[in-house]
Amino acid sequence: MTSRRSSLILVLLIVVALVGTALIALPGSPWHRGVKKGLDLQGGLEVILKAQPPRNHQLTPDDLDRSVAIMRSRVDKLGVASPEIRKQGSNQIVIQLAGVHDPAQAASIIGSTAQLELYDLEPSLVPPSVTVTGTPVATRNLYDLLTRVQASAKKGRPSGYVLFKPVKVTTTTGTGKNKKTKTTTTYVKAAGPIDSLHRDPSTGNAGLLDEHGGKAPKGWKVLPVPRGTVVITCSHTATLCPGDNAGIPPAGRTDYYLFKHGAYPGDSSGPFPQVTGNMLKLSGTRSDFDPNGQPVVLMQFNGKGNKAFFKVTKAEGVRGQIRKTPQHFAIVLDNDIKSFP
Repeated sequence: MTSRRSSLILVLLIVVALVGTALIALPGSPWHRGVKKGLDLQGGLEVILKAQPPRNHQLTPDDLDRSVAIMRSRVDKLGVASPEIRKQGSNQIVIQLAGVHDPAQAASIIGSTAQLELYDLEPSLVPPSVTVTGTPVATRNLYDLLTRVQASAKKGRPSGYVLFKPVKVTTTTGTGKNKKTKTTTTYVKAAGPIDSLHRDPSTGNAGLLDEHGGKAPKGWKVLPVPRGTVVITCSHTATLCPGDNAGIPPAGRTDYYLFKHGAYPGDSSGPFPQVTGNMLKLSGTRSDFDPNGQPVVLMQFNGKGNKAFFKVTKAEGVRGQIRKTPQHFAIVLDNDIKSFP
């Protein structure tokens, strides 16, 4: 009798274990837990980048750290979950992107040369990223920012597209009998901005939706970026972000802005950006220290750059005198604001 009871208990335990395993593995189950799959389980892309510093420049750990930060910013545009980006040795960066099904697109974004752009800040911003008096406005939610400009996004071909996925957020207020729970849906950036929805046959570059079979998953949303504008970010790695009441966003959050980009006929403040990295002389651009021991960057322009820099700084000086308030010069690397003196 005891042996039979022990066998029944053993069988019951096995059944419970199997049911529990099924509930954990079954998608949609309240106990479901997804398995984090790396490159070995779901495939993907591994890129190893080797630093090639300019002539007469000794590569430093800080150089690699800055490059890693740039790579993280670029990978964010791909919408890859839990990417691995790390330094390897003294001159390499390893990037692992699990589940990436379009290596060509990922490699093109990661391997592109960093783009330096310098904007005359106040006239380069477009509403709602600037007030009628010319004051910059930071927006912490990209979905909210683009939602407010969808009317203008319908005019002409958008400059880019952003994919958003819905996330349910539950908040609780009160205690005891007054306790109330509310669940709302918010949209967070899954990928983008990318300049096309589908693969470009002329370049072979993948579009925003190619990772999802050519269409947005159910419940997800695609919002276009208005023609002639570009999404610019600013994070806690900056010293200060324009229009952010707290100075900079907290770690893990980002400030978003809409900037003019390209030619604006009739706008004397353009073209946008006013100065680009190809207007610099690499040999004359280096880090240094001012008389107070503070770090500074010395920049030397070519002939075209000299004229552009003279024009924009003169315009800022005149505008500042008229408005009785300082004007700013935004230094932007890969569409991310680093400072705005």
